[in-house]
Amino acid sequence: MTKYEKYGTITDIPSEKDLFNIENYISGLTSFICDCKTPMTISIQGDWGTGKTSIMKQIETRLDSSNIKSVFFNTWQYSQFNFDNDLTIALITELVSFLAELLPYEENSQKLVRKTFELISHIAVGVVSTVVENSTLGYLKLDGLENKIMNKGSQQVNFSGINSITKLNQSFRELVKKVIDVEGVDRIVFFIDDLDRLHPSRAVEVLEVLKLFLESEDCVFVLAIDYSVVVKGIKTKYHGEIDTEKGEYFFEKLIQVPFTVPTHNYDLNNYVIQLLDGLKVFQKGGDAADDMTNVVNVILKSVGTNPRNIKRLLNSFSLLLRVQDLKNDDIDKQKQLLAVLCLQLSYEEVFIFLNRDMDNLDERFDSLKGDSKLFAQGEIDKPESFDSFMDEFKNIFDGDNKISELQSILKISESVSSVGKLEDDTTQYVDFWKGFSDYIGNQENFNFIHSGKKVTSRFYRVINKESSDLHCEFKANKNSIGLVYGDIKDKSINQKLKDSKKKFEEKFSNNEVTIRNWKDGSDKNNYNHIPGITIVTSELGLGKNKDYRLIYEWFYHTLREISKEIDKLKEQKQHDQPLLSPRDGEHLD
Repeated sequence: MTKYEKYGTITDIPSEKDLFNIENYISGLTSFICDCKTPMTISIQGDWGTGKTSIMKQIETRLDSSNIKSVFFNTWQYSQFNFDNDLTIALITELVSFLAELLPYEENSQKLVRKTFELISHIAVGVVSTVVENSTLGYLKLDGLENKIMNKGSQQVNFSGINSITKLNQSFRELVKKVIDVEGVDRIVFFIDDLDRLHPSRAVEVLEVLKLFLESEDCVFVLAIDYSVVVKGIKTKYHGEIDTEKGEYFFEKLIQVPFTVPTHNYDLNNYVIQLLDGLKVFQKGGDAADDMTNVVNVILKSVGTNPRNIKRLLNSFSLLLRVQDLKNDDIDKQKQLLAVLCLQLSYEEVFIFLNRDMDNLDERFDSLKGDSKLFAQGEIDKPESFDSFMDEFKNIFDGDNKISELQSILKISESVSSVGKLEDDTTQYVDFWKGFSDYIGNQENFNFIHSGKKVTSRFYRVINKESSDLHCEFKANKNSIGLVYGDIKDKSINQKLKDSKKKFEEKFSNNEVTIRNWKDGSDKNNYNHIPGITIVTSELGLGKNKDYRLIYEWFYHTLREISKEIDKLKEQKQHDQPLLSPRDGEHLD
């Protein structure tokens, strides 16, 4: 086989093993389900991907099959094939079919089964034939009932729905009682999964139908449902006429025991380490202990506690390990790649911010650090809990070549993004910069060349008329504005700016002042990387000022002030240059 066998992958199949060390919760739930009085309805509550299905699967495997019968019903599988309009009938049919299959093939039992399916057919208008065919084929064929149900789609039910529902309720209870007697079991447990994957209003409809059966003796229903989905569904179905309090009352009427997935007690360290072990990356124990700790921390401080998100991250990681063909022992590169993926999946705006201007990645990276005066140069707001993640990220990118390493990984990691690259609102920038072009075009003594053409990004550049080596770049963000001005040919001016930084900080005391470094290499300092003085203010911004003229005035006056100071530095440089005698080369005093 190929060299790619060295890295593993992870499936998203619900686990029947306890990977989170929550044995006490699983055992407690299992014991309660086995011993509680019936009827009983329990909810397993939690956000998408937090492990509701895994918990139910683990409980089901622990039930004493000699004393308990159980069935697992997944509602989402029907909605994926546009069966959701008939989902309630599918659910009823599935539950009844499960009970019917447990009964012996004798007249009394089959008579009860036929009667129950007959009642379902009375209630159903447009029952999906595939559901009936797959779920109840063996029983419907007994007396031609299959065709009767399958043809209901074009018919109208003419007898009392209420009477049929009442009879169905009673017939279901009789079936349960019959199964209990025949099988010699104590109870039947119905696991109903993925209700919160349905449209909220559809989920509520299913719950309303389920209510017909939830009060059946000898039955325990375990429902995987997010409470917020129920409240939202109630409001949607009744067009907002029912408030949150009544939505809560609806939920409480259905559920006797709510159980919330204990993500706060998950042993996530153990979970992540087991998954990483399956990927065959990072060695455990010994000298690699610190590496593993760093890796686990950067995952948990970004992706967080959601198991599905962690699996998604690590599968993307496995893919890129293969793309880059990293060796198993290249631990530093593996850590860097994983850290960037964590950034991309959890802090997408920051990831895009770094990618937006690769020529000045060092400045952008520095502006993300906790001690930066203006986070991300004012382009975006700081995400919640970002500083703790950034501490781990910096621990991984701490070498002398960290910027070049980060740059290469940022480029490759975009290939596993689930969304397209977010672009700026070009319409806003076109209007903004057109206004700015008109503004500076009307100013006297504005000694810079500007194109005045359509500008669709947050950047706008001008060049000094008297020296084409002096460039300025204006930048407009939602929460800040700024500019950078410098000489792209003369390295000594950049050094003089650094020497004069304190003076500039005093002059522009209400702004953030930095000096952009000179890059070695004849072609690396240009209009994309102007090695000059950067002035940024967070008092103005496109999201803060409807009157753009205030921003235009700041740009204009700030550039004029900086331009004067740089002109003085250039004059000083010329004055400081030694004059040589034309005859003997000696310095002239």
